[in-house]
Amino acid sequence: MKIKVAIVDDHEIVLQGLRLVLGGEPEAELVGEASNAVAALECIAQTRPDIVLLDFELPDSNGVLLSRQILARYPKTRIIIFSAHMSPQYIQEAVQAGVSGYLGKIHKTGEIGIALRAVQNGQLYFCPEAATVLAKDYLKKADALKNQLSDREQQVLKRIAEGQSTKEMAAAMHVSVKTVETHRQKIMGKLDLHSVAELTKYAIRQGLTRV
Repeated sequence: MKIKVAIVDDHEIVLQGLRLVLGGEPEAELVGEASNAVAALECIAQTRPDIVLLDFELPDSNGVLLSRQILARYPKTRIIIFSAHMSPQYIQEAVQAGVSGYLGKIHKTGEIGIALRAVQNGQLYFCPEAATVLAKDYLKKADALKNQLSDREQQVLKRIAEGQSTKEMAAAMHVSVKTVETHRQKIMGKLDLHSVAELTKYAIRQGLTRV
């Protein structure tokens, strides 16, 4: 069964290019086109595509808002953002909206077919540039969070991840149990983590411990 695809983009030259690309994909079938959000919702209601290739910027909306609307009405529909924008904010907003993929408009046409097949099989697909942006943004935010912790708080976090009890930490650090508990609460608040398991995973990701 072919992958039913709808395109939402307000640039005719892009639409023409995508028609050609999809026409050369034996597994894909173009079932609808739209150049704005209103028309897109009507098109999707009529054609029920498996995947929507969606531009980020539209005359009457944007890819994030429209993605939320589409997924609220048709939760089984998958969305791939097809955009020239590669900023962390745009990509993060798209991810939070629930899209299944993100492709740059400058990529080789063959990648569209790869993305369609991956997403149709239930996977997420982000082009190398988008994936790199996401990874760098994640590391930047992780470093920022880590830098919020004082040296003593990092020591406590490390010991928590290594499985030390509050009393063991207090004895090893020559402080009171209450002081350790205060440090732990501050760490949780700063990192927005809510359990020892979450703190442990965070410490391992940050290289504070290998336990």
